Amino acid sequence: MLDQKLQEKFQKIRNIIIRQEQLEKELVSLLSGNSASSFNREDFVHPGAIILNKEIVDILGEAGKKGISKKEIIYKIQRKFPNYNLDKHKMTNALAYLKKTGKISNPVHGIYTKNL
Repeated sequence: MLDQKLQEKFQKIRNIIIRQEQLEKELVSLLSGNSASSFNREDFVHPGAIILNKEIVDILGEAGKKGISKKEIIYKIQRKFPNYNLDKHKMTNALAYLKKTGKISNPVHGIYTKNL
């Protein structure tokens, strides 16, 4: 009796794992554009999927020598990735890291520029 219940549990677990793998494959296929109905990946981005530091450096590169404020950076990222829940803490940490590594500078309070 106990062995049968245990076997049933294991079978349910196996079925769930198989379903999960199938869903993950389908999701990858949809996001990579390999299916007939592909979507814009940015519309379905998972918060961990974007590299915030890269996005910030790209935005600062577009802004040029005059630089851009933190509020404008947040606005541009939220516009590009509407489903990404960007908070001030994440942004502050990313800006501090990029500044410490020398990829960006902060010549005027609140304005950031990309280092060449």
